[in-house]
Amino acid sequence: MSALILVGAFFNVMYYRSFKKVEATLINEIADENKGTSPFIKVSEQLLEQKRVFHRALQNQEKQILQLAHQVNMDNLTGLNNRHAFRKELTDILSNEDEQQHAILSIIRASELNTINSQRGFQHGDEYIVSIANIITKVTQHHPETSLFRISGSDFALIARDMTVSDAQSMAKKLKVQFDQYQVLNKLESTAYNGMSSIISGQLPEQVLARTDMALAKAQTEGVNNWSFEQSDHEESKLGQQHWRSIIEEIIAKRALMLLHQPIQAIHRNMKGYQEIFTRFIGQNNSMIPTDTVFAMAQRVDLSVKLEQLILETVVSQCRHKTDGTNRWGVNITSATIQNSSFIVWLERLLLRESNIADLFNF
Repeated sequence: MSALILVGAFFNVMYYRSFKKVEATLINEIADENKGTSPFIKVSEQLLEQKRVFHRALQNQEKQILQLAHQVNMDNLTGLNNRHAFRKELTDILSNEDEQQHAILSIIRASELNTINSQRGFQHGDEYIVSIANIITKVTQHHPETSLFRISGSDFALIARDMTVSDAQSMAKKLKVQFDQYQVLNKLESTAYNGMSSIISGQLPEQVLARTDMALAKAQTEGVNNWSFEQSDHEESKLGQQHWRSIIEEIIAKRALMLLHQPIQAIHRNMKGYQEIFTRFIGQNNSMIPTDTVFAMAQRVDLSVKLEQLILETVVSQCRHKTDGTNRWGVNITSATIQNSSFIVWLERLLLRESNIADLFNF
């Protein structure tokens, strides 16, 4: 009986060792594709094929993930990186504590987008944006550490790593030359404005963006297609609003605006055509200030009602002397202002005073 137990134990040990040897051989076959002749040829072939299938599937998934990541970070119209990618790169530079980094941030605003969309159509507006992107790309192509983003409908952001202030100013001058040429060729009031500042590790994104916004505000009030560099680092956002408040208050005080108009054809025979009125604001040295920016900043500094009252008073004053009873005039009023109850009361009184021409306006 004892002999049988010993023989059984012996065979169990041999079987276990044989099983472990087979297991080790199979593991080696799976792990080493270059292994020589195998005692389990069919098994090895199947395992190797499954391994290759899995590897191809993994590569395809990685490729799809990269494509999706690219799409998430890409602006569809221009093919540039978008606002999400911009915030990530800006944050990466500012949060690098191991090595202090220095870069230049430039915000470039395509100032005529809304005008082109309304007067020439959205297709021309898209072509305008693509042209601006191409101009910036061309001017910055000699700076390999430059990244360009489209961060909103009309705004581009440029991050230039290791660029000096002197080089940034030189680049801005080249951009202005290109913007001036584009303006003349396409018969525009302006093309784009450029505000710049430095990016230094350790600062907050809001600090850098506010400083650059201040530079952009100055550029838009200092001449057509102009640029400005803002290095100061104290209360940038507050200073930016103070700057715009003084600009808009000066426009209101000096009545520094001019009116343009274009005929609008009626869609139906029963509808009457009219002249749509456009406002242009005049800054220092008789330079034009971008209309959309003035309206946006007027709302931010709570001067939009006073500004639009000035526009309507000017419109009524000019139309009083030009109308023969047949012309009609269209005036755009921003949604924020039209919802202001005091403005509505003021407008009603204005139209009552001008009752002889009140019915000639479309608001």
